[in-house]
Amino acid sequence: MGYPNQLKSARITAGTPISQGPGKVGEAEQATADALGIPIDTNFGAKVVVSANEKGVANGVATLGADGKVPAGQLPAGAAFGGVTAYRDGSDQVLVQYGNYILFNGEEFDTDGFHDNVTNPDRITIPAGKAGYYLLVADITLSDAAGITVEARLEASVGSASPFVGPTLQPSNHSLHLAWVRYLAVGDYVRLMCWCATAGPKAVMGANNTRLSAVLLGT
Repeated sequence: MGYPNQLKSARITAGTPISQGPGKVGEAEQATADALGIPIDTNFGAKVVVSANEKGVANGVATLGADGKVPAGQLPAGAAFGGVTAYRDGSDQVLVQYGNYILFNGEEFDTDGFHDNVTNPDRITIPAGKAGYYLLVADITLSDAAGITVEARLEASVGSASPFVGPTLQPSNHSLHLAWVRYLAVGDYVRLMCWCATAGPKAVMGANNTRLSAVLLGT
């Protein structure tokens, strides 16, 4: 007995995929498909069937939830958070005339040893395995700066090159916020520099006053 409704044919053997060709699926092929549990569509030939133990597992296939989306448990884990926020802690930093690198001696968090409160406390340095694009954010609040020209800027020292200067702005009401996105390699470092026409202003201590943050966005 033939199968006149079949528009595709398949040569089916255990352990091998179905190969389609001209003609119709015969009784022998249908019997083999039935024995293997492989349904054959009457219009489009062999259907691809995924066994239950291949769904939602490693090296298998993802499934869809009731909302039509792949469940979170079957999605790859996102990159681990990495970054640091360092700030002035304990006392204000009195600024000298011209260039000052702000010294950060406190930390809100530091996931991978980006900053040291004692050794080179003015910088955030990119540790091994953490090269990538970073969001750099700095805040500085000044006191005793009335009538004094003050500018602040982010600087990124890249390899052996001179510091690459980022945004430079003059504080309004003695407070300033800077943000910058830049690729940084291992060993590169970032500093917050404050330039004063006259000595005397103070970088105000406190995590919400004078701080420097670096957050890894991706590689």
